[in-house]
Amino acid sequence: MKKTLIQSLYGTLLFFLLSSSYLHANQHEMDRLTREIFVAKEQRKMLLHRYKQEKEKYFNNRTINSYIKAMNQLRDKEIALINRRNYFITEKNRLIRINREERIQKEEARRKERFLKRQAKQKEAKIKQLEAKKRAHKELVNRKKINKIHGNILVKIDLSEQKMNVYKGKHLLYTWSVSTARKGYITPKGNYKPYHLAKMHYSTKYDNSPMPYSIFFKGGYAIHGTKSVKRLGQRASHGCVRLHTNNAKKLYNLIRSHGYKKTSIKIKS
Repeated sequence: MKKTLIQSLYGTLLFFLLSSSYLHANQHEMDRLTREIFVAKEQRKMLLHRYKQEKEKYFNNRTINSYIKAMNQLRDKEIALINRRNYFITEKNRLIRINREERIQKEEARRKERFLKRQAKQKEAKIKQLEAKKRAHKELVNRKKINKIHGNILVKIDLSEQKMNVYKGKHLLYTWSVSTARKGYITPKGNYKPYHLAKMHYSTKYDNSPMPYSIFFKGGYAIHGTKSVKRLGQRASHGCVRLHTNNAKKLYNLIRSHGYKKTSIKIKS
């Protein structure tokens, strides 16, 4: 579609360039014809004046006839030049009309394209709004279901499988892929309690890297969201436990609603 649009624009531009050069050539030709018509008229006026003078004389029929013949030739030439100029005027007006129609069509096409783009954006916005409402409703239903389950929150992280399982009591709520410490770094193993939550934290140690929905469990180590979702399921972090940001948000809200004391984090190899 993009290629077709480019070809169409190129064709339109070429048409305008050619028509513009053709109009310029037409104008040049019309100017030349106007000059020749003016010269023919002036010549015919001069011959008419001399014809009137010769007509008053006697015995000069041959001269008078030659003047008449010359005037008729000039008249025919003038008529032919006027007809040719009229042709170029008609052609010029035709090209101007075509150019105007092309501009109108182009503007209409642009308006239609803008209208369709606006419609597409509005439709996309409505779809996103509906999807957001559905997600919010689904999360609300899930929260209600989770709230009905008895027990504390247990977050189990398996370093060898790069997986996180979230339990409430004996019920498995979520299973997510994570990224823990890559070679040269350490994700601490053991049992922990969360001690601080931050909706958005920036790492002071690693160039102010964003850490959305951070759940700190030991020193500067935290479970948090990441943009590097393609690397989830493999070791890739500096020591923190990375999650998809949507999943980190769910865990963040779960721990915030149930409290630090009712949450345990277990990390094993």
